[in-house]
Amino acid sequence: MGTHDFGKALRRIAHALPDGSPLILLRARGPDARVTAFAGDPESLTGYTLADFRERPGLWREIVHPDDLEVTPTAIAELRSGATGEVTYRIRMRDGEERQVRERFRLLPGEAGAACTLEDVTSERRMAERLASIESRMWHSQRMEALGTLAGGIAHDFNNLLTALLTTAQLVAQEESLSRQAKEDLLVIQGAANRGAALVRQILDFAARESESRVGPADLGRVARDLGGILERTLGEDIELELDIDEEVWPLYCDAAQVEQVLLNLVFNAREAMKRGGRLRVAVRNETVEGELGAEGDVIAPGRYVRLTVADTGPGIPLHVRESIFNPYVSTKGSTGSGFGLATVRRIARGYGGAVRLKTAPGQGACFDVYLPVRPADRRAPAVVRAANGDAPAAGGLRLLLVEDDPQVRETLERELRAEGHSVVSVGTAGEAQAAFDSARPRIEAVVIDMMLPDRDGWELYRALSRRATGLPVVFVSGYAPEALGFEGGGLPGAFLRKPLEPGSVAAAVRAAAPPSLG
Repeated sequence: MGTHDFGKALRRIAHALPDGSPLILLRARGPDARVTAFAGDPESLTGYTLADFRERPGLWREIVHPDDLEVTPTAIAELRSGATGEVTYRIRMRDGEERQVRERFRLLPGEAGAACTLEDVTSERRMAERLASIESRMWHSQRMEALGTLAGGIAHDFNNLLTALLTTAQLVAQEESLSRQAKEDLLVIQGAANRGAALVRQILDFAARESESRVGPADLGRVARDLGGILERTLGEDIELELDIDEEVWPLYCDAAQVEQVLLNLVFNAREAMKRGGRLRVAVRNETVEGELGAEGDVIAPGRYVRLTVADTGPGIPLHVRESIFNPYVSTKGSTGSGFGLATVRRIARGYGGAVRLKTAPGQGACFDVYLPVRPADRRAPAVVRAANGDAPAAGGLRLLLVEDDPQVRETLERELRAEGHSVVSVGTAGEAQAAFDSARPRIEAVVIDMMLPDRDGWELYRALSRRATGLPVVFVSGYAPEALGFEGGGLPGAFLRKPLEPGSVAAAVRAAAPPSLG
């Protein structure tokens, strides 16, 4: 069959094609692989009619982007009879708009040329570019978060050292037997420590600005629906996506971009787990928790939550990996994983007072449930107390529980509080704090809690203690500002002090936080 016969066959095919079918071309053998016949209507793709192409035989080469003119001829020239190929290139429509097209072709026997199909993939390419951009930003964000985590840990340790140094220097300075020279030397020490404290605070404040969130009302159901198209492109044809979203999802008060990152991280993880295809279920449900639920390193307290579920049909997560899968630098993807995807998920959930639950077993897939609490939008961050030195002590002491994991800071704060007439029970972990609180006789009247504890964060500990004693006065301490801990809109009760702590500031904050009937 010659080129003329193939052209007649294409015209017959054109009449049988339904609307929206790919455009079919016949290309001649030769160095330019010119288009000799069409089947279908090229106007929707190019803006030019079939009559335009008939009147101007070289029109197709005119609309192909100059840099892409040789893409198809070169690919066809390398084919052998019966072989197939595929290229993507740019064309300019009649109105000047640029589009991306994909051309698939098969070399015909003899001198007939090549039969080709042409389809518009502009939207697909834009979606792929957007997805690549999102993945790139997430990778960069996770790398920066890793550096921030490292810097934050160092700054936390420095703050504890400086707190112990400043408080001890202040206590020593109160000794009447010290010489004038010794007191001047102590002032030098205090000045240097204060300059170090200012430097650490600049580092932490800069890190907080770099990761500043935009907290406000957010609809997790809408976030999941809006990302539906991106999720389908991400998963590919081998993975079936199921969206199951309540019609009216309770509003959250959070950063919608962070919630989006939680969803994308979990979906990317699921995609990597289902190399041979499978099914992924994404659900957004309202849920009222009646009693405490265990989670991965956390406890979900009773209350109203929006639950995000991402469940895959992959091979599941082995027990030895599960125990550390939420830790930074832990990845199941080998060298291709950053090790921060799930650590980021849990950090964001914890930042809003939520938690993550994992259900998995070998060969039975993995199911991640992210619980985000529903909170009123009108709650405010706590007042940050900065007490002046030398305030008069309270008339009566309190029975205090001090929870601080750094031994030096714990010892110096205990000395300071005892000097104010308080009776102090001091511990280093949340577990010890709960045991001490429950066994204390007489009862604990106020608590001082470090926000960064080794076994549980300070906010979760206080929530557990306040269920035992409603309205329990509290002073939180941390090297981070409340906003950096996720409490810009959610709020904390009581007072908040930033480390390094000024001498006397904790005692003054206890007096301010405790009701007059106790003080």
